Amino acid sequence: MQPGYRTILSEMILAQSAAAGAFADVTARYTLLVGQQYQAALASLGTEIRPKGADVGPKQPDGGSRITEELLPSSANFCRAFAGLSRLSMMLFLSRYDALRGHRSVVEDC
Repeated sequence: MQPGYRTILSEMILAQSAAAGAFADVTARYTLLVGQQYQAALASLGTEIRPKGADVGPKQPDGGSRITEELLPSSANFCRAFAGLSRLSMMLFLSRYDALRGHRSVVEDC
């Protein structure tokens, strides 16, 4: 192989390695966010469940559900965190790629 092709191939391998690492990090963060959202939903749903034999009428006088009121702030935070994942993935990719490449010498054009 010519030196130019070796350089191109090694850069492609480094970029793929950095992309795989960034993908793994973002997937872990996404899983954590979804898990926290499900945990909040189940906790608020657990407070809405009444024991067997309780009255069938609504728990609150206005008939509204407390579930949506409790999940609204956490849903907004979840959406903000989810929207930031693309920026996070790019930053992770660039930092991993830079760390894998190491110090590069500056090439001057003649």
